[in-house]
Amino acid sequence: QTLDQERDGPVGDRESNRGDNRIAAGTLRWMPSSRFSSATTISAYSTTSHYEDRMIALIAGFDAFDRRLVLQDYAVRHQVLFAPAKDQLIDAGVDLHRVRSSWKMTGFKQPEWWRGIGPSTWGELVDYSSGPIDSHLERTEAGAWFQIRLPAARLFVLERGIRVDWNSFTGEAAWQPRLRASREIGRGSIWAGFSIQAQTPSHESLLGFEYFDFSADNSQRHANA
Repeated sequence: QTLDQERDGPVGDRESNRGDNRIAAGTLRWMPSSRFSSATTISAYSTTSHYEDRMIALIAGFDAFDRRLVLQDYAVRHQVLFAPAKDQLIDAGVDLHRVRSSWKMTGFKQPEWWRGIGPSTWGELVDYSSGPIDSHLERTEAGAWFQIRLPAARLFVLERGIRVDWNSFTGEAAWQPRLRASREIGRGSIWAGFSIQAQTPSHESLLGFEYFDFSADNSQRHANA
């Protein structure tokens, strides 16, 4: 999938946003019975994003804003499903990712409102005294989960589970419990749940954040929103 957008301003062609996403995946599934299945999925994903804004450069003579993100993710995932009885299901599995990414940025994009509260992903208040931002990151992520679904007093179905994720970037592991209760009513259903989720610091997650803080060595270990 490719995204290519350009917008003209009062001084001509000034803004462009280009993105390219590619994914390939294959799954090998084994089902010896109606109650048991095992599946292994291998996948490769890549994305590139290039945003450029020349308005501030054309008007005030500053450096044009140029931000580039490159991401490659190679993964393998194995999942086992087992249904010992009606309305009962055990779901367990593991996954492994090898991720490479880079974030390059120079200049700044003029915001609608100047905030001045910290470095932003649009280049505001970024210190370029040592050159453009050129950050590279390689990390391994490993995860495992176990979840069981059981009926509770014939009133609703209760799903309880736990997931743990580890990453080589910070060397930390995160335990993430989850709980979900559901009940069918006629042709519909209602449910309520609770879960704790964690995310590894990454270049791609910066695209959803407004402010960040690169450490002195241009790594992203201390990035925050």
